[in-house]
Amino acid sequence: PCRSLLNIIQKNGPVTFSSLMDALKIGRSKLQSMMSQLLKIRVICECGYSESTGGRRSILYDVNCSDFFLIGISVGSARYGVCISNLKNQCLVASEFQMNSQIRPREFVAQVHQEVEKMAAQCGLDAGQFLGVGLNISGAVDCEQGVLVRQEALAFHPDWIGAPLQQILEQEFHLHAAVDVYVSMQTLEQYYYG
Repeated sequence: PCRSLLNIIQKNGPVTFSSLMDALKIGRSKLQSMMSQLLKIRVICECGYSESTGGRRSILYDVNCSDFFLIGISVGSARYGVCISNLKNQCLVASEFQMNSQIRPREFVAQVHQEVEKMAAQCGLDAGQFLGVGLNISGAVDCEQGVLVRQEALAFHPDWIGAPLQQILEQEFHLHAAVDVYVSMQTLEQYYYG
């Protein structure tokens, strides 16, 4: 339930409490409970007041774009990109690198982790500010297991097929991780951010 609330705030924020009740079709007490959880961990915040329509102005809520960040990794056959973004998917810093076709998944993730640490230092961020890491890759992906099932081109080392990419990311970064197909990630980004 909190995930759907967070998604609505992320996509539509800043939003009022009553607009969230309408969007989620839940009662005041249930929403207050969910909101207090997200406010307590500071993933969302109060960010001002709505325009007055004659009565008391409503508090506006939005995702906390200044304290928490996400890591995005996009892997192609020749190059890969790394981006640090805020919770509104606004990129703070991004870099692109040459892909080594002989690198194994664990080595690749360790290399990316080092690059993320350098990028984070440039932005003055520390590891505790990251909430998750996402990897999109060309090929057929089992998103539930976070595994590359088939490559579209013979560009990667054979160890990539069947490698537990989600698990490798989570072990290396100590964050929740998601793995998806490059095209579906682009589609989601277009849906949410135009």
